[in-house]
Amino acid sequence: MQALWGEVAPVADRRALTAARRLGLGRSAEDLAGLAGGRESERLAWLVGALARVDLEGDTPS
Repeated sequence: MQALWGEVAPVADRRALTAARRLGLGRSAEDLAGLAGGRESERLAWLVGALARVDLEGDTPS
């Protein structure tokens, strides 16, 4: 959604933020946007999706 509608970006769900925190990538959607190259970056959508998947699969260190 955020890749298509920049006005809603940045958005990261609980799962993505949990994985990001555990991996030391940040604590907020704004932190992730900085890593991805901006609030309206398609890479942000990919990063958030990948982090949510990592959390679902339990692949982060505790």
